[in-house]
Amino acid sequence: MRIPKVAFLLVLLGLTSGAMALELPQNRPTTDRAALEQQLQQQRNLPDGRIEGFVHIPDQKEGVLIQPLGRSFRDFRTRWQPWIDAALIIVAIGAMAALYFIAGPMRYTKDRQGRTIQRFTKLERFVHWATAVSFIWLSLTGLNLVFGRWLLQPLIGDTSFSWLSSLAKLSHNSVGLAFILGLALMTVQWIKPNLPSRLDWQWIKAAGGMFGGPHPPARKFNAGQKMIYWIAVFGGGAISLTGIALLTPFYVLDIGGMQLMQVVHSVIAALMIAVVIGHIYLGSIGVPGSLQAMSSGRVDVNWARTHHGLWAAEEEPKQGISAAPVPSMRPAE
Repeated sequence: MRIPKVAFLLVLLGLTSGAMALELPQNRPTTDRAALEQQLQQQRNLPDGRIEGFVHIPDQKEGVLIQPLGRSFRDFRTRWQPWIDAALIIVAIGAMAALYFIAGPMRYTKDRQGRTIQRFTKLERFVHWATAVSFIWLSLTGLNLVFGRWLLQPLIGDTSFSWLSSLAKLSHNSVGLAFILGLALMTVQWIKPNLPSRLDWQWIKAAGGMFGGPHPPARKFNAGQKMIYWIAVFGGGAISLTGIALLTPFYVLDIGGMQLMQVVHSVIAALMIAVVIGHIYLGSIGVPGSLQAMSSGRVDVNWARTHHGLWAAEEEPKQGISAAPVPSMRPAE
């Protein structure tokens, strides 16, 4: 059957009209990034570079079209933070290894009678370990966010890594509250013996006797321990405040403030991890006999006289230990 010319023309006209209707107008936005951003500049352009549209819902953040600070934040998280964290950890481990091979452990002569003196109470040890264990867990779960995608995901697979990271994030937020409580208690219980004194400068000038020479006199805490204490107080306090801000998004800060808090939180946490690595070394291998102070609460009498002679002289009469002169200051072996 032949199709009439009029019907054929009508069909052709309909197809042409449909194609023209589907074509975008000449002033349509292009997909080119530069041209698109230039068009968006005609929208609501704010002083900080953000470009916002208009929304009719209560959450006005949904109207943000472009936020330039987000690019800087993304670059920091994906490009710079892994290198910063890795460098700090490697430098801390390398410094402790160098200290071990150059200076060696700070040894002492054990008391011949096997006498010990109480250094820390049960409450002090509980607060210390609660804060320490929570910080270590926070460090591991936090580092998973930085290195997990490169180190763990290829080993355990996408599904396992997804579950592990989700649980790590939930536990990170929960354990963070325990760390804040432990830090507050630790600050209160040890603030008095950690206040600066004139003895601290003597200890610093002698480098604590780590590189030879006599052990400087010290009370319950020497200058090095005081520095770690105050780093923990101020660094831990900064981590706690920024962590609370991240746990309560947009209550006080906008998106730019949240990004800044995350940068500050991660950088200070990396610095704290490096400090804690040094603290772990000096509290175990670097100064033998120190770990007993936080495990049993008691230390060898000669250990106390060697490293904290002034404190030992005050405590020995209180604990019924026979008075004896502080042993002559001998260099670390």
